Amino acid sequence: MTAGILVVDDDIEHLSFVSHLLKRAGYSVQSASSGSECLELMAKAPPDLIITDLFMPTIDGIELALHIEEQEFDIPILGMTGIADSTMYRQHRYAFELAAQSGILQKPFGKEELLEKVENAVGKPKPAEDAPE
Repeated sequence: MTAGILVVDDDIEHLSFVSHLLKRAGYSVQSASSGSECLELMAKAPPDLIITDLFMPTIDGIELALHIEEQEFDIPILGMTGIADSTMYRQHRYAFELAAQSGILQKPFGKEELLEKVENAVGKPKPAEDAPE
């Protein structure tokens, strides 16, 4: 069974980009444009991996990771951020890594880096049963 990935980002273009790359790689992908939407989707069907932007309005990536931990979901969480090196970035990165412990992708990142992190978290996607070998 192919791993289900939930991608969360308030930047719709980046959300579409990451979701598209993961779908093309063979993963089952859902998208959410906010932390609130992510929590709603998780309540229906918890994914195998969450990839979330760190800096979002209302519920950011850190709060999302903490909520998932409090609910005792055993879901790896991979963060992504476009914030350059700054005190605020370092503090958020440290807090996120404590909460999620799955790493952070620095935007902009490429397909290879994304797929390597995803494969480390959930493995490679399984080929479709009816796909020719």
